[in-house]
Amino acid sequence: MSHRIDIELTSQNGEVWTWRAAGAKQPKGSVESSVLYPGAGVGDVIRAEAERFLDGLKIVSVIPPRHAGAKAETIEIRAKELEGPQVRVQYAEGGRGRRDDSERRGPRPERGPRPDRPARDRPAGDGGRPDRPARPPRAERPDRPDRPERPARPARPERTDRPKRLSAGRAHRDALIDSLTPEQRVVADQLFRGGIPAVRQAIIDQNAARRAAGEPEVPGAALLALAEDLLPRTRSADWCDRAEAALAAGTATGMRDLRALVTQADSVAKDDASRAMSARLRDAMNGRVEGDRTSWVTEITDAIAAGKLVRALRLTTKAPDPAAKLPAEVQTNLIEQTNQALSPTASSDLWAALIAAAAEAPFRRDIVPVGVPADASESLKETAAQASNRIPALLKVLGLTMPPPPRRMTPPPPPRPPARPAGPAAAAPAADPVVAEPASAPVDVVTEEAPAVPVEAEATPPVVSESVEAEAAVEPLAAVEAVAPTSASAETAAAE
Repeated sequence: MSHRIDIELTSQNGEVWTWRAAGAKQPKGSVESSVLYPGAGVGDVIRAEAERFLDGLKIVSVIPPRHAGAKAETIEIRAKELEGPQVRVQYAEGGRGRRDDSERRGPRPERGPRPDRPARDRPAGDGGRPDRPARPPRAERPDRPDRPERPARPARPERTDRPKRLSAGRAHRDALIDSLTPEQRVVADQLFRGGIPAVRQAIIDQNAARRAAGEPEVPGAALLALAEDLLPRTRSADWCDRAEAALAAGTATGMRDLRALVTQADSVAKDDASRAMSARLRDAMNGRVEGDRTSWVTEITDAIAAGKLVRALRLTTKAPDPAAKLPAEVQTNLIEQTNQALSPTASSDLWAALIAAAAEAPFRRDIVPVGVPADASESLKETAAQASNRIPALLKVLGLTMPPPPRRMTPPPPPRPPARPAGPAAAAPAADPVVAEPASAPVDVVTEEAPAVPVEAEATPPVVSESVEAEAAVEPLAAVEAVAPTSASAETAAAE
């Protein structure tokens, strides 16, 4: 986005002119002679349209000074000394003329009847038409009474619960920008606006403009590295400005702004001054929190003492902060009085209001009503039944039973794949079971070599179905289980 700036032309080198801000040393830059006006000279102070980029300002157009450029063409009119009036007005034929020239032209003659149109005698009536009867005279309108004065609208009360917006200064920000170089100032300005994302977007926009103009792109990686280096300093300066504004505002500062400043202090406060401000902010926040909790508990206690149980129950849901809790004695007292008020002798309106307020209280599961009002309507019982999911004790009072929890729906097992058909080579010869020798004779273990398998059979193994494989695997196990005890008894007999 372009903005206007007053610049002063300082020197010329061919088609390029150098400039600087009028009356200052910075900013400065160069501008092509095609942008300037004819007859520009060193020392001219002109108004220019400039666009801000990360590498500096670029002059887009200039407004020449008043003395610059060619002199405007003018027509010189010389009056002649003539006798009489020097201005004469002549109207076209048939023109009406001006209204104020009646004195010069004289009075207008009266217009008579036209010779080509005979005069008509119109009868009296509305509009002179014979077929239309005369309009009756309009009745006089009665006087309307004066409208009473409208009372003044009362002024709208100002909201006191809404905190004022924190308005931070720029002392630390300006001090940081003054200590930076011109290249760093542009990057720091973008960091103050939106952080690293703002710098990336500025690089993208500037590169797009340079590609459209046929110019080389800016080094984005170097600018991002510079932004990463300046980011902690900009955050610290911004935090110091907001912290000073919060301390100056005092109790007018909102708790949200105060908590945000205290949370950011651990990563921003690096020097003694910022640590001191962080400690003051933390003390102020703790004092505000304790004060809000004390006033909250006091308001609930006063409502209980005055017998305003509905108000006390509603106040329990408006804690000043999520960590605030009622004292045990206050909560117990409120629960007991609420249970006693929810009795059959209570009115239906009070009973319904207490149930609605108790359903939102944090201790709603501890509420045990004594009974339902004797004149309770069906709509009241239905409302109580709907609130029973938050106050379980209402089920017993209403004579209802808690429904069982819904059954957990387990997904069905996946279907088993169909068994592959067994081929002719699937029937493999089963291994002969090992037969135990008598106990009296020693057991000789003879190992026979397996017959050699042809190479063709090894290359193409037979297709065996799952059922055949399972039977072949079960039979050797059964044989081993049958042989194991027999061999053990044979060993014991041989030892004896």
